[in-house]
Amino acid sequence: MASSPTDGESTDEYAEGWRQLQDHLRDGQSWSGNERHCVFLNTGTPTFADASAVSGLDFADDGRGMAVCDWDHDGDLDLWFTNRTGPRARYLRNDSTHENSYIAFRLHSNTLNCDAIGAEVEIFFEGDDSERHVRTLRAGSGFISQSSKWVHFGVPAGREVSHAIVRWPGGEATEHRGLHAGARWLLSEDDPRPDPAPHAERKTSLSPGALPTPPFSTTARIPIINPLPLLGLETEAADGRLQPLQFTPGTGVLLTLWADWCVNCKRELAQLQEEEALLQAAGLRVLAVSVDEASDRSASDAFLDRISWSFERAYATEDLLKILGIVQRVLLDRPQASAIPTSYLIDGAGRLQVIYRGPVDAAQLIEDSKSFDMPPVERRSLHGRFPGWWSTENVPTRFTILAIQLRNKGYPGLAAEYLKRITIRGDVEDAPEYAVNRMVGSEINTGVQLMNQGETLEAIESFRRALNLRPRHALANKLLGSCLQRTGNARDAIPHLELSAELASEDAETHNDLGLAYVDIGRSEDAQTAFGEAVRIDPALAKAQFNLGICHARENDLPTALVHIQEAVRLKQDYTQAWVTLGRIHTINHHPEQAISALERALALHDSDPDVLLLLGQSLIEAARPADARALLPKLRALDTARADRLQDLLGP
Repeated sequence: MASSPTDGESTDEYAEGWRQLQDHLRDGQSWSGNERHCVFLNTGTPTFADASAVSGLDFADDGRGMAVCDWDHDGDLDLWFTNRTGPRARYLRNDSTHENSYIAFRLHSNTLNCDAIGAEVEIFFEGDDSERHVRTLRAGSGFISQSSKWVHFGVPAGREVSHAIVRWPGGEATEHRGLHAGARWLLSEDDPRPDPAPHAERKTSLSPGALPTPPFSTTARIPIINPLPLLGLETEAADGRLQPLQFTPGTGVLLTLWADWCVNCKRELAQLQEEEALLQAAGLRVLAVSVDEASDRSASDAFLDRISWSFERAYATEDLLKILGIVQRVLLDRPQASAIPTSYLIDGAGRLQVIYRGPVDAAQLIEDSKSFDMPPVERRSLHGRFPGWWSTENVPTRFTILAIQLRNKGYPGLAAEYLKRITIRGDVEDAPEYAVNRMVGSEINTGVQLMNQGETLEAIESFRRALNLRPRHALANKLLGSCLQRTGNARDAIPHLELSAELASEDAETHNDLGLAYVDIGRSEDAQTAFGEAVRIDPALAKAQFNLGICHARENDLPTALVHIQEAVRLKQDYTQAWVTLGRIHTINHHPEQAISALERALALHDSDPDVLLLLGQSLIEAARPADARALLPKLRALDTARADRLQDLLGP
């Protein structure tokens, strides 16, 4: 994962790191969970012993913080854990039966650091100064954890404490005598006499408990709070034809995925058949979609015949299963592995209302169908699993997220349909910024590839889809405008190019493209201004220099035109069109030798242009080089006889 941005602005690398992390979590992986607690024993060597199991602390909690304290005031240290999952807090009482004792100190300093954080306490036993027994008072003791501020020492059975030395954070040291084990003491920086702390055992009312583990189940009922339209779903008929899923206003359909080898599937279908009358009365129909392999379809058909299946039947296509899988990923965030039977209750408008994992009966279907037309806020209250309040009345449609997923999984056309609905409805979407940006970037890249392949109309659609998501995206507006200008739709192109020029005011390419669009609709002054702005921004942009030169030439300002055209060929030596234009200007100015030089350079780059050959021939005649002009006739005649005849007339017999 990329480091967090230091300037407050997210980078693509940082966003991509979070995207990959979220993908892992949605796939059921864990950041640091699904690990039992570990206890490591200090063996006095460079290695530790794993005492997790023998300690009894190896809970399967997703642990985060741990605090150590004498919670019940019985002289031994107890533990508190906090967990990311349940139980959120776990208390572990230490009921050791050994004969050892303890001594504990609470420190007070007269400085601003009144709790004496950072102080070091050392105790000494009677008759033994050979070993050091030291504790440091810290403000934190682990991840989001703060243990007790009592400085606690264990005292071996039969030993007595002689005295304690406290080295205070300010650098002073005090010695405190008159201590004994089995007690808690208050030590002050300005008084060497210890005060015994009030002591009374704390009676805990907590009783041992176990973390309830719900039985594993693959069944679930998942209401969709803001029903999601399902587009592009097709099943396969018995004759192999693809048939779109049809919906009828005022009714509903249960699309259930099943297989002949699935016992629960068969039980569900048989029960639904028995409840046919109830379902039909409620306006519900059932479409049994077999996911069996082609070789097993006859067995699934035979089963439906045996139960006298009166509803619709079809076979699943690969695209159907993929699209439904994408829908589940978008709606459930962490979908489980595919299971059957899985059913989808869809209303008459083609909107997904409920997903069922495992069998579902008619009573549940009929009850769920009653909420088809409820507004999302009412559905949220109806289907909520527990009481509470909501911070917003907005319930997202998920159109944008679904479009992004479909686009990424190879369904750009279907993604475009969802994007159109966003544009038409004007919904406020809740897709993450990085996801929308990826979608926009993907559409732009696709459009550029289509442009390079000459598929301009398809490129235009890609850029339009990008602008559905980001209407003021400078690059998407520029590319769309350029494509529209290329296809002869300059008037449609200009608003996009003008907006792009406003958003990216220092982009010379955009101003140049805008100038070309102005030329197409006859706005010469605006075109010259746009080309001039492009040259100002990037004097090395050869095509802008050339286009500005053409504008001046059309106004008969040949000296200025000549300056810009010469700069264009200087910047781009293989600029054929600029060399030809340079030759024409020299011809008009009656500078035949300079015209000949420019036109010969143009022919060296592209020798099959009859207009350039004719113009060169005229310049050679003006330069009194008729023999060289006549030498052009065979090649010119092979390309264009009319122009060859014209040059022949100029040469005479």
